[in-house]
Amino acid sequence: MRPYYREIHLLHYEPVAGLSFIDESVDYFERKWGVKIHRFPHPEYWRMMRTLIFQPPKRADAILAVADTLPRYDYERLQSYVKADLRLPMQTLCATGVRWADNMQRRLAIKSNGVVSNKRHSSHMVWDWSLEDVRTAIRKDGVKLPSDYTLFGNSWDGIDYRYMAKIRDYYPSDFQLICEHFPLVEAELFRYEKQYGYPRKGTHSMYLKDIVKEQK
Repeated sequence: MRPYYREIHLLHYEPVAGLSFIDESVDYFERKWGVKIHRFPHPEYWRMMRTLIFQPPKRADAILAVADTLPRYDYERLQSYVKADLRLPMQTLCATGVRWADNMQRRLAIKSNGVVSNKRHSSHMVWDWSLEDVRTAIRKDGVKLPSDYTLFGNSWDGIDYRYMAKIRDYYPSDFQLICEHFPLVEAELFRYEKQYGYPRKGTHSMYLKDIVKEQK
């Protein structure tokens, strides 16, 4: 993006604030690129709170009592808040790393809304890139993969078993912090492992092994 835009502001949506493996990656990229990364609660955080995801009964009444006062925003509204805060024009484009080949849902979204949406002021800059194109860009820029990529093979995208088992095993203090927000997330791990057994180390996520090897 840097060759094409005069000014770039970076945003990061946090499913849970204060996690060490996220802080570590954000701090690294701020130092590497010499920029400020603006961090905001992920829109999904408040949705999960309002709908009592992984919340025990003793919390339900308290959350439901204030549910109407909890923030309600989607990506577009959050981006408008950021633009206002940074005094940017509302028509400023918000670029994503979404690719056509990621999955069928993203393919259909790009097909329906286009690569650049003037209505949503969004742009999928790498929509037609292959994984090899992504690898080449990472090598060329000389950056390390974020911690979540070495753990999961992709960005952290939820509090289901795919992600929580790895966080529990490799970042136990972060796992405990997540449990403070979503106490019954441990039931997700118990249910899965009771049914399928505890997986061998390294079998409950994918890795971008070729890139990780190069960075060692």
